[in-house]
Amino acid sequence: MIDTTLEPIYSIIPIGASMISLIISITLIKSYISRKELSFGLWAVSFLFFFIATFLEGISPLIEWSDITYRLYYVSAILLVFFLGGGQLFYMISHEIIFKEIHGRIYLIYGAIIISFVIIFAIISTVDVNKLVGVIPGGIGWGEEYSLERRSIIRIFSPLLTIPGSLLIIGGTLGSYYLDRKPFILLITVGAILLAGAGAVTSIFGITVVQFFVELIGIIFIYLGFRKSS
Repeated sequence: MIDTTLEPIYSIIPIGASMISLIISITLIKSYISRKELSFGLWAVSFLFFFIATFLEGISPLIEWSDITYRLYYVSAILLVFFLGGGQLFYMISHEIIFKEIHGRIYLIYGAIIISFVIIFAIISTVDVNKLVGVIPGGIGWGEEYSLERRSIIRIFSPLLTIPGSLLIIGGTLGSYYLDRKPFILLITVGAILLAGAGAVTSIFGITVVQFFVELIGIIFIYLGFRKSS
């Protein structure tokens, strides 16, 4: 059983993480404009989604989940992983690490197709706000009118984005550090792995606040990594 009943004081943790991610997103936008590398643009989008997701997590003990905030949270939480993985993929492409340009194009085309379905079902599916108890409701809030074997279709599409994104985040950052051995890559690697695995922490420990701390620590590592790389 996951403990989703938290005191409002814990809101400061995800809200703090959201503010840091917003700073990172703005920094990456500036890097993308000046350097014209797609990896920075994809990372900027990812951290913008991370800002949205963690901010909504943070205010949820103070303001109850609504139909709109849940849809926005769920889509943001999915897309941040996909775009973070995409940024890592194009970083490796630009530095001629394993992947080629064609792999990046395939990833983006594949993502565009799946994302379109996710957005469509996020719009047309109903939300049962009575199920939205706690600060990290996951996919439990979706209705069952668009479902397959009692599982909402949007939840079926979700892993099609998060799994390849997570594999690129973890494998890509570890591979990049192994080849380059630069300290800032190690910081980003640790941070990315923490973010990718933050959701699993709640399932293991059954305590939502642990995920908050993991997300905050992960985003701090990434922030320090980007600071050292600039």
